[in-house]
Amino acid sequence: MMAGAHAENLLVMKALPQIAQVFLTEWTQVRAEPGAHPQARLRADLLTVEIRNALTSGERTLAQTEAGRDAVVRLVGHWIDRAYPRLAGQIESLLNCYVTSTGIDIEPHDGSVRVQIGLRASTAML
Repeated sequence: MMAGAHAENLLVMKALPQIAQVFLTEWTQVRAEPGAHPQARLRADLLTVEIRNALTSGERTLAQTEAGRDAVVRLVGHWIDRAYPRLAGQIESLLNCYVTSTGIDIEPHDGSVRVQIGLRASTAML
């Protein structure tokens, strides 16, 4: 059992940078401002992918107000909707799980976009 848990941890450690890069690749295909330094973290059943410096200066300014922030989050949500089949497929394949939900948060000051993805273990792992 211990060896299986260790192997699973190694799999996750290798998969997280790949997932971050997949997000960055998708982001730069539809955005004029490529994000720098993507990062992915996994805690229990929540995967968080962050792309720093992902928002344009106009989006950062717009996001300073509550209404503007909502508009920018909706814009990022549209990107997620378009990229979802490819992103979800990569995540599910790399982590051997199912994607269950998605949430979006932005940080206007540094232009970060954070996508939080709920995960459920595949039946093969149960």
